[in-house]
Amino acid sequence: MNPTIIDILGEDYFLISHTGAEEYRDTQIKDAVSVNLLPSLTADFCVRSYSKNGVLRRFDPIAAVSAAAYLSLKQGLPLDELVFETPSGLLTVFCTGDGVFTLTLQKCKVLFTETPEILGCAVSYTDVNVGRVCRVVRAENITSADPSALAPLLSVGRYLPDALLFSSINGGELKILPYADFNPSPPSRAELFAATALAYQERRGEFTADGGFLIVRAGCSAVDLKIKCEIK
Repeated sequence: MNPTIIDILGEDYFLISHTGAEEYRDTQIKDAVSVNLLPSLTADFCVRSYSKNGVLRRFDPIAAVSAAAYLSLKQGLPLDELVFETPSGLLTVFCTGDGVFTLTLQKCKVLFTETPEILGCAVSYTDVNVGRVCRVVRAENITSADPSALAPLLSVGRYLPDALLFSSINGGELKILPYADFNPSPPSRAELFAATALAYQERRGEFTADGGFLIVRAGCSAVDLKIKCEIK
């Protein structure tokens, strides 16, 4: 088994392609995010992914992006769009050329904004659901912040979030500093950026992130992601 490594926003996805579903049972790669590409009866292909500790990811749209990158960049499949069967339903990824892929996260929602007192300090955060619930704390400058300082925010609010993160924005460029050590299957960086874009809801429009490798367009109930992928 020789997996293909796809770099998406600095995160490595180890993809294994199978010719039949019977091979699926032994496809987890230790200490890596592993993606299984399989035949499908309801879509072009089927995608299943596991976190680094072997937990099946029920919602992992970026695994589908990694599969599209493998099929387009390595296998040379000449398709403008690919439909994937995933544990959370069908997902369409568009191949726009030059290693860039787009997809839409549907039914995204800003849940609420609250300001609790943590360690004697009032902290305002916004919970955003992009398929996973992310608790976004907005700040002016996060370059010297310690993401573990967000840990007390796990004990407040109406939901247990999938990730906590500091965020800032400068000239349309999103910056994040996440904390998800408590989660055995944390959201991808692309999902965290999508949640951050929705948290800045008074500035609807297009944002860039990671030096332009990601473009995020936040709408009322969906987020469009345009992602640059690289095969290692």
